[in-house]
Amino acid sequence: MPRTYFYVVAVHNGWALRGGAFAGRNLYDSRDQALLEARRMAMGLFSVSQRPTGVRVQLGVEMWEEIELFGDA
Repeated sequence: MPRTYFYVVAVHNGWALRGGAFAGRNLYDSRDQALLEARRMAMGLFSVSQRPTGVRVQLGVEMWEEIELFGDA
């Protein structure tokens, strides 16, 4: 089963979560707040569905750093 990622990206007015069922609806003032929520969502989805999930942070155009992985893909 493919891994479902939650992406933390910089936007013009802070940081946003993308991916999963939450695309575009979550804006945060700080990167740390966005990462905390992304981890919470990824862990929650994994614990409920046992579907592999992960969190990535955007470093640049098409450049991502994997922060945390839950489950085996």
